[in-house]
Amino acid sequence: MGEKQITKRIVHVFLLCHIWLILALLCTSYGVGADSSLSHLPEYHLILQFYSGDEMLTALDLLAQEPYDQTTTVDLISCDLAFIAITTHPALPQQIKEPYLLLPGIKQVLDDEIRWPETVSTEEIFEVSVNSPLFVQQWGLHLMQVPQTWEFANTTFYPRSNLTVAVIDTGVDFTHPDLAGTYHAASYDWVSGTPHIIDTNGGGTHLAGIIAGATEDFIGVSGIAPVLILSETVYKEGVGIRASYSAMGIYHAAQAGAEVIVLGYGGKNYSDIEAQAISYAKKQGSLIIASAGNDQSNTSHYPSDLSDVICVGSLSQMESTSTFSNYGVFVDFVAPGQNIYGPAPGSKYSKKTGTNQAAAGIAGVAALIWSLDPHLTAQDVHNILIETAVNFGKEGRNIYYGWGYPNSLRAAQSVLS
Repeated sequence: MGEKQITKRIVHVFLLCHIWLILALLCTSYGVGADSSLSHLPEYHLILQFYSGDEMLTALDLLAQEPYDQTTTVDLISCDLAFIAITTHPALPQQIKEPYLLLPGIKQVLDDEIRWPETVSTEEIFEVSVNSPLFVQQWGLHLMQVPQTWEFANTTFYPRSNLTVAVIDTGVDFTHPDLAGTYHAASYDWVSGTPHIIDTNGGGTHLAGIIAGATEDFIGVSGIAPVLILSETVYKEGVGIRASYSAMGIYHAAQAGAEVIVLGYGGKNYSDIEAQAISYAKKQGSLIIASAGNDQSNTSHYPSDLSDVICVGSLSQMESTSTFSNYGVFVDFVAPGQNIYGPAPGSKYSKKTGTNQAAAGIAGVAALIWSLDPHLTAQDVHNILIETAVNFGKEGRNIYYGWGYPNSLRAAQSVLS
């Protein structure tokens, strides 16, 4: 064995001994041993960020050994983003991060921030029949002149465009009649670790329907764009959406080639891992759209406040900012977000309100415009949305409406003229 190998081995053993000593002392103070249950200790979720994927794999091996294996559960790993998401049961919460800072190659230990779907209310769930009048009640479509755009551009939903919108949310019920033919094969459930997609919450199914629901089946609701839906399931019932799962969904969607990525959720705290994933997605050519939040404030909200994200507030049927909608310098657009009809799991329908419904509206219009000319870039589509938006009051951008709400007909005319 060479001198370098011996030195490396000694350092490895020293680190393990040091880590074991810290955890042993902590566990002793609470009477926790190898045979003791950790169920009475608090649960914390952390992101271990490393300088490289190789260093992350080395640390992953250590986490499976003593002393980490007694207090740590690995939830999610990403070699590309070089992080490990864990659940830990520390004996002393004030020292929760200390043992992990001793792992080789560690860059930082972060709290795995929680995000929540941005729906204010779900008013009803019901079944509808053929020739249902729901289309007439979809005021958002008519305000944004979507039906006129279909006619102008001779848009057909059969067959669908290959352009893909990724819905990073609670899952999608692809068996719903209004979502037939929208399934993208790269869809994945990061919570259960399976490509089998379901939606027990209903949020993602509703967003998918706003974006791409069938228009020619004479039943239910009409979506905006004839595109495919890539579902990245990141929501866990009773827990919410952890930033680590959000990051994985975003990164994977960009890898799969999603032109538009919609994030119908948010939280007050910044996540470096999430920001990295969004930066990657933008570099890959994706247009990332997120809900502004439903806190009726201009306080921080992520991921919508990130510079690489289009931030969307909610517009009411009175064509004013919804009272619950966040506002501020980060708002880029508003879109219809109140009393929005869409599909619900089990072949049913619901009427929802929230800035995530507004974000889905923007995503649908962006996808519709992009489907008219696949040679456009994300920046092209963004610019077209700005140039053709219906502005309120003075020209330019303001903190309540951003650039205004989208007019899909103007946008289509600018693309096809």
